[in-house]
Amino acid sequence: MRISSLTDVLTGLYNRRCFFLQAEQIFRLAQRQRGKSAVIFADIDGLKLVNDELGHAAGDRLIQDTGHILHQSFRHADVVARLGGDEFVAYTLDDEQPGVILERIRANLRAFNLMQDRPYTVSISAGVVQCDPGGPQTLSHYVTVADERMCALKRSRLH
Repeated sequence: MRISSLTDVLTGLYNRRCFFLQAEQIFRLAQRQRGKSAVIFADIDGLKLVNDELGHAAGDRLIQDTGHILHQSFRHADVVARLGGDEFVAYTLDDEQPGVILERIRANLRAFNLMQDRPYTVSISAGVVQCDPGGPQTLSHYVTVADERMCALKRSRLH
């Protein structure tokens, strides 16, 4: 019962509650040790369109596929979660170049879309922020900043 209260039923990833429980502990440790870390906030592109045109079962499959791709894109020690809807978040340690993570996600998306026969293409927008190991900000603050960066990226694509 405890596992199901901490896990997203659809993707098998951590849920929002578990993300903050797990990542907060690691975040505090990184702060104490002045270690590098980053937060990545991702959102599925086109989920509403898939739901509207192909049905909610296809939309659920898109969410599951996205969760699988993100899970593969991070190390076992990283904390990856589905916050709800089409939003995902990850917290990773020792990453001085968060752009490398984004490239790994893009590569895994390309490989998945080439290998899988789906009536949709899996696409995400992602924002990343490096955490200041000596700063006063909270993990929630960094999640918000990564979300804002993801939204800015999405807006820039629309213009």
